[in-house]
Amino acid sequence: MQSTTAGVRTARLGPGLTTAVRHAVRPLGCTTFMTAAALLAVALARRGAQRDFLFAFPWAGRDDGPTAMAIGMFVNTLVLRVDLAAAGSWRALLARVRENCLAAYRQADVPFDEVAAALHPGRDLSRPALTPVYLSVEEGRDQPASPAGTTARYLDLDPLHLKYELELVATDLGDDIEVAMTYAVGLFEPATAAMLLDDLVTAARDLAADPDAHPLEETAMSTTAAAEDRSQAGLIESVRRAWADVLDLDSPGQVPVDVNFLEAGGSSLLLIMLWEQLEPLTTRMLRVSDLFEHGTVRRQAALLADDEPAEDLLAGTVLDEEPVATAGASE
Repeated sequence: MQSTTAGVRTARLGPGLTTAVRHAVRPLGCTTFMTAAALLAVALARRGAQRDFLFAFPWAGRDDGPTAMAIGMFVNTLVLRVDLAAAGSWRALLARVRENCLAAYRQADVPFDEVAAALHPGRDLSRPALTPVYLSVEEGRDQPASPAGTTARYLDLDPLHLKYELELVATDLGDDIEVAMTYAVGLFEPATAAMLLDDLVTAARDLAADPDAHPLEETAMSTTAAAEDRSQAGLIESVRRAWADVLDLDSPGQVPVDVNFLEAGGSSLLLIMLWEQLEPLTTRMLRVSDLFEHGTVRRQAALLADDEPAEDLLAGTVLDEEPVATAGASE
């Protein structure tokens, strides 16, 4: 029996890369979903020999007037094929993905369970039908209203179980795109999921750098030195965004990289909220006390990358602040 216990890892493209990718795909008429499908296929193909993929994805099922505003469950599962075998360039791949998406949309009324039963009548019911990979795109949600003197935000809970073996959800945040990879812990290590997310971001950079390049060939942006620099810069940007969210700042640009969190307006309670946002970004076991000891954006980014030097751990911290309360925080 296949286990459904889930783990999750998240990453963001960053505003600069998001803008560059959109600029590259806009002339081709590709949506965020179509782009995410191409990037996911390339990330998976670069790690193995498979070149032809099927991705399950949800369809709202509200395509006409009577169902548009009706109360009820109309969602159907569709399947998208992404074949990289003859894709000589990113442009060619995206054009093919777009064509296959439109073909799937036209057949959206075909019940998925009937298709699965016809193609795999004797399948193992503990495994996903047709494909083990699921993909979807969501629109960013507005933050809840905050009563005077308080800061309110949604708390994203990690999934306990998943239906597929690998699920990628891309959330369009307007100026950025967040990707969350949920995986079956019985099949994937956390480091593997983190690696696949990094491969996806690398693929996005390659697409933005040269849409005419072959999608399975990494560009000069993907050399070892550039990849290391990119990873560190991406972590710093992710940490700055988390600080801005927790400290209720208008922009990550307002967050200094070498100022202690407590000096920047944080507190012990806000540090716990910061831990909740940063913990999914690393494969190491992260504690709230680690963030207290590594008090700046730069040092926390290095901590997430697991290359923070062991000496001078208290540099950048305020020693007369109250101890961080960790009771009730889960690892």
